[in-house]
Amino acid sequence: MTEPGGTVLVHGFASLGALIPPLRRGPVALLTGEDLGAARPELDLGWLLGDLAELDWAVPVSAHLDGPELPGVLLDAYGSGADRDLTGRAAVVRIAAHTRDFAAYCGWSDELADYTAFIADLIDEEGRRAVLGGATP
Repeated sequence: MTEPGGTVLVHGFASLGALIPPLRRGPVALLTGEDLGAARPELDLGWLLGDLAELDWAVPVSAHLDGPELPGVLLDAYGSGADRDLTGRAAVVRIAAHTRDFAAYCGWSDELADYTAFIADLIDEEGRRAVLGGATP
């Protein structure tokens, strides 16, 4: 981790779609490319948490799984150095960017109206829902 407010090497917009699971038990690979750079750690952390929040919103599976929730595991593994407010905001940007990409490349879908409402709620709460223990007050 870095000093609070400092920059680190980030994958840059890392997502679950860039993960390559092993064929057998072992480490997971993360594809990186031209987005690799220096930024605050909240960028990557928020991007992944936004990915998980969107997935949970679209296909709520957390109620059916035994064991720890993925956002909590990610936050625990990441440590205490990330600013939760900035992480939540990065999560909102990730979901908004994904929605924009979907609209641009796939065209209109009735699902986009639901995404717009979801994003509006996340903006109102500054992304706290995506950060463990950050439900709307």
